[in-house]
Amino acid sequence: MSIYKLLRFASVLIFTILLFGAQTVFARATAVIDGTTVNVRQEASTSAEILKTAAPGTELEVTQTASGGFYQVNINGTTSVFVHSDFINIRTAQGRVNNSAVNIRSNPSIEGQILGRASYGDTFTVTGRTGEWFEVSHDSVTAFIHSDFLSGAFLDNVPAVNLSSQVTVPTQTAPVVQQTSVSIQPVSQGQTQHVIVTSSTGVNFRANSSTDSEIILAIASGRPAQFLGERDGWYNVRYNGHEGFIFSEFAERRSGEVPAQQAQQPISNQPTIITVAAPSQMAQEIIDFSKQFLGTPYRFGGTDLLNGVDCSGFTFSVFRHFGINLHRVSRDQISNGTRVERNELRIGDLVFFNVGGNTPISHVGIYTGGGRFIHSATGAQQRVIISSLYEPYYIRTFVGGSRILH
Repeated sequence: MSIYKLLRFASVLIFTILLFGAQTVFARATAVIDGTTVNVRQEASTSAEILKTAAPGTELEVTQTASGGFYQVNINGTTSVFVHSDFINIRTAQGRVNNSAVNIRSNPSIEGQILGRASYGDTFTVTGRTGEWFEVSHDSVTAFIHSDFLSGAFLDNVPAVNLSSQVTVPTQTAPVVQQTSVSIQPVSQGQTQHVIVTSSTGVNFRANSSTDSEIILAIASGRPAQFLGERDGWYNVRYNGHEGFIFSEFAERRSGEVPAQQAQQPISNQPTIITVAAPSQMAQEIIDFSKQFLGTPYRFGGTDLLNGVDCSGFTFSVFRHFGINLHRVSRDQISNGTRVERNELRIGDLVFFNVGGNTPISHVGIYTGGGRFIHSATGAQQRVIISSLYEPYYIRTFVGGSRILH
């Protein structure tokens, strides 16, 4: 083998090791055996060989979720073994920032002091959760990041935080409010202010101050809007002739008039409101059938709708039930039908995303209508769920749709 080939092989090997190591660290959690002595097994099965036992209170590291309710763990010097999740109490988990310019706050509230900003891809050790906020360590002090901005395999399992001894400011966490009981705090007389969208993926502009409220449109990153007032974590703004609300974590208030040269610029690279054509009978049957499997665990390579599926395994198996044969993996499934744009989607269409990896398409789901899709999710969810195409993450990673049913 030539020295050139050796060097090229070594470079690829080092890159692979670094990449795998980074992904592994991101997925890891620290935990403790809870309640009783447990069996540590060679494989993720109750019939697998027992390698040792672990007493209550034994500390361990969880590296990933396995099938059958097991975790793959490192424990007492033994690596890559399996313990059932029922006996594991997760204490901390790794979270990765999924947006840009994310605020790190002193308290779990938008009123908390901003201690710093996190960038896309930054990782934090999450030690707890309170409401919609994760507790993290920042510069050796306890801090908080809103849960919308952290992703990780075990974040749903971190313990609840007891705030009574930590914070004294109001712990308002959820952006959803009752419209009849909370009034808008208007701008003081004589003041003129505007807001600038700071999220790199834009922000949903809604009719009311609730994540369940109708999306009027999406405002792109860097766009200004006239500030009208504030309501419990939401900015009341006027944009392009519409009045509505944006979540304050995605924007920054500034003094002065809306910059005239930008105020009426068109939105770019953002989703339009989707108008769905009347669904065919088969499309509706496919959606109804697929929803029976909400909660089925994510399993890499899986096609079993009851016991575990990956994203393309889910779409493959759902359509196979109706006698429609798709390619097995997401990057090939896009060629099974006719390409459609986001604003042309109909229920039953496949939707594709680039969420990382070595191919331009690495995730797939089924469009259910109303800007939502059903899919087998990875990350913190690890199961079949329904998500919104308007979530910043899916706005950013959307590739296109494919119509299977004509």
